[in-house]
Amino acid sequence: MESGPEPRVVLNGDGGPVWALTFLDNERLAMGLESGVVKIWDWQKATPRNSLEQKDSNGGNIWSASMSPDGKYLMTASDDSAVTFWNLRTMSAELSFPESVSTKTAAFSPDGRHLATGNRNSKVRIWDWTGQVPLVELRHRGTVHSLTYNPDGSRLASAGSDGKVRVWNVKNVGVTRDAPVELLMELSEHRRAVYSVAYNPDGSKLASSGWDGYVRIWDAATGTQLQSIKGHDGDAWSVAFSNCGKWVASAGSDGFVKVWEIETGKEVFAYRGVAGLFM
Repeated sequence: MESGPEPRVVLNGDGGPVWALTFLDNERLAMGLESGVVKIWDWQKATPRNSLEQKDSNGGNIWSASMSPDGKYLMTASDDSAVTFWNLRTMSAELSFPESVSTKTAAFSPDGRHLATGNRNSKVRIWDWTGQVPLVELRHRGTVHSLTYNPDGSRLASAGSDGKVRVWNVKNVGVTRDAPVELLMELSEHRRAVYSVAYNPDGSKLASSGWDGYVRIWDAATGTQLQSIKGHDGDAWSVAFSNCGKWVASAGSDGFVKVWEIETGKEVFAYRGVAGLFM
């Protein structure tokens, strides 16, 4: 095992856990905090730029943050059951709609027309987010921890505390009224909760990670498991593919971020966090 590169910068999360991170461009990074505040950094200079907070918010963890495909909005989902869309030009909340319970995860469709949300009550909803209209509702058993669209937006993968990764055909959602959504496959190799799921850049592979510490790579078309990697001592909280699609990174409760070669399943390097736990 090779040690990873030294960090270019270290950014302060105000002393509490950082649950969500997303790059806005080559300079700005959005950070979702336990307090319900979103901090935006000039990450290259390690200086804060903006702090975003709903005036009527009850606070609570920001579980998910992502930028709309057109680059105009930052979406955040939080423990106060609100999904909020921040105008990145004015740095103000332009739209917010409530969910019935804490929203753990949310993802824009690649064309930006829809937003998928997952909550603690086992529900996956796909929204026409500009009109705040729910278009379809899908289910897991227990909390929905992660959602991701494939690159062309025809499939949505969901991961839950029921130990399942479910892949749905969503290409007709919003095209016709009450368009059916087919469950294409259910991937069940993980023990207990699955915390993260991600497609590779061309949509041919799917990665998942969970409570059992494993990182699993799947053929996205057939559901065949291609790699089963015991990545972490403890929970494997998140996974992400490299832009080239050759590597996958995972972060775990053992305090390590690890990078794996997808073709062989071998560890490329590992980086241990300053304070241990990675989410």
